[in-house]
Amino acid sequence: MLDHLGDTLWRVGDAEGAVDAWRQVVEILEDTERRERLSQIYLFIQGRQWGLFVADPDEIHERQFGRLLEDAREKLRIAERGGTPAVTATFEELSAAGKPGEADDGRP
Repeated sequence: MLDHLGDTLWRVGDAEGAVDAWRQVVEILEDTERRERLSQIYLFIQGRQWGLFVADPDEIHERQFGRLLEDAREKLRIAERGGTPAVTATFEELSAAGKPGEADDGRP
């Protein structure tokens, strides 16, 4: 949500707000205590709920949040250097490019 908020703020000209939102994404996803809590939850769900271990908690975390973290870091890097970061396409842009229905890029 914060990544998309940053994209939206960037589009409406609030570069400072966008950078703040992307920084929050990075801070949250780099928080080792949060990651450890999520790892415990992943283990609990696999062991207690499913009764089998499907994947290592770090692998699950990376699949869920790895790309999001990389994208937020890249947007910050570009914006902080005065550039224009790539932001999520709007439905209108996707439609014009002949890609209707692909607005959801799979990120949480």
